[in-house]
Amino acid sequence: MATIHTKGAGTSLAFDGFGGIDRRWKGRGGKGDAVYDLQNLRVDGGGALRRRCGYGRLAVLPARIRGLWSGIFAGAPCAFAAAGDRLYRLSAADGSCTEVGTISPGEGRVNLFLWRDTLICLDGEEIRTYDGERCTAADPYIPLVTEVDDVSGTETSLESINLIGRRVRVKFRLQGRNYLIFKFPVAEVEQLRNAETGEEVDNWSFQIEGGEIPFILFDGYPESTAWLVATLVLRDDYYRCADIAACGGAVIWGGTEDSRILCFGGGRQGEIFSSAEVDALRLAEAKRHSASDGKLYFPLSGCFCLGDGRYPVRAACPHYDRLLIFTDGECWASDFDTDSGQAVSVLPINSGVGCSADGGAVLAGNDPVTVADGAVWRWTASRLQRDECSAEQISARVSDLLGEDFTARALVFGSRSRSEIWLADPASEAGEVLVYRTDLDLWYRFTGIRAEGFFAWNGDVGFWCGDTVFCFAEHLDTDDGENIPIRLTLDGLSAGAPGRLQHLTRFALSLRGEFSPITLTAQTDRGRRTVRTLAAGGGAEKNSFLDLPLHSGRFRTLRLTLAGEGKQAPEIRGLYLCAEPGGRN
Repeated sequence: MATIHTKGAGTSLAFDGFGGIDRRWKGRGGKGDAVYDLQNLRVDGGGALRRRCGYGRLAVLPARIRGLWSGIFAGAPCAFAAAGDRLYRLSAADGSCTEVGTISPGEGRVNLFLWRDTLICLDGEEIRTYDGERCTAADPYIPLVTEVDDVSGTETSLESINLIGRRVRVKFRLQGRNYLIFKFPVAEVEQLRNAETGEEVDNWSFQIEGGEIPFILFDGYPESTAWLVATLVLRDDYYRCADIAACGGAVIWGGTEDSRILCFGGGRQGEIFSSAEVDALRLAEAKRHSASDGKLYFPLSGCFCLGDGRYPVRAACPHYDRLLIFTDGECWASDFDTDSGQAVSVLPINSGVGCSADGGAVLAGNDPVTVADGAVWRWTASRLQRDECSAEQISARVSDLLGEDFTARALVFGSRSRSEIWLADPASEAGEVLVYRTDLDLWYRFTGIRAEGFFAWNGDVGFWCGDTVFCFAEHLDTDDGENIPIRLTLDGLSAGAPGRLQHLTRFALSLRGEFSPITLTAQTDRGRRTVRTLAAGGGAEKNSFLDLPLHSGRFRTLRLTLAGEGKQAPEIRGLYLCAEPGGRN
């Protein structure tokens, strides 16, 4: 904690630890243990500053990377990268790449995620799956949409049409007629089987009357109570595979046996596509009457819009036993009826704050964090407050480092292993990343990280840019061979005597470890600038206490900057200043 002590006419300011960045107090003497700026320095649990670790090159792919997923696949840690028109698997052991399949060519982003034991790839044109052996176009589930029973005189609607498949099944038995009219857009009848025996039936023809009404007609069909199952190919009226393949966002929601996929961020603003569960019994029945054994099912009933659909859906994030879905200016809570596997209900819970960046919602403990309107927000609610959720701005300390343009394009990534949330600006030439330490509630920032996307890798963070994949590691002290510059800035210091002319009588640093030369710059409000170079020194386990005279001249406020560009950087444990009155006010 930064403390001010007054003894006689002199004043001392002591930082026995650091509390991250707080830029609100520039020119006002500082507040607490916060400083004006920290670059490439992490604050540890004891308040000391340590230079962040470096990153190295993991892999170079044959084309620009369009998307990447990392995690446990088939029991082993690995990553999958979409580059050009190919899908590659990256080994966690050595970063080696193996081509595992092809995807649709293009320049757009590819959305990769794991569902059950299958990698799903939304490449902008098609939905592809990889099961560890083959990368193929998704095999959709063929739903049983209708059951017609002439014997009882009933017609029952069952499952909804699958938006990613053109096939459906109809089960029926006829009595007193030799035809069946379809009430949806059928293009052809692919096959007809006996529901009990599975044998094919061949005494039928498919016809369309007047170009509008499709029906199946039997030739000499005897009156019978046998159940038949027809596999039908639909026209494209409800086929939405390309729309779902264009979705840039996806989240898996539910338990082990009833998980579903929610896709959003496609071409139609507030539209969301929700998959539905297909149990083993229904899947076996479908396979019995068709060649498909696909499990992927996006029912028509699972397609919905938030509100009037005006705002694009940006992100979704779990919050206890519900899912929060964010648009540009709203937050909605979603609940799903796991019994039906299809019903979706949404409830608006905040109409003032949302999320402005695609994929800009991550978890900080149990609380979602989003970026919107030039600020960062943390959402809180208890399990009992299911109809509300409060958004608290947590970025006031760094507001001048943010802007509405930045929060609209920010890459947001949550690192659980480090308890950090990274907000990267892809337009920054310096590769700036603003970092929020979730467990300590403080901010610092990194530079030199030019990222197009982030992912978790071997307990740390990975990122990609162009055709290259990089990963951070604790043992690395450079960024792909380049030294990592550090900077600590205290601005507006008055050593407890704001507005009074004073001069520094003492400056001291508490350091630990070996370090390359460090430059100390003192800039006063009177235009005087003093530069000192702190010689390299220390040892791996050695503490250093540098007590220096610093001839700053008279000042009312002072900016102090510590900067280092060498390969070795110390742990900064404390900073101390003493000032004496130096002339009339």
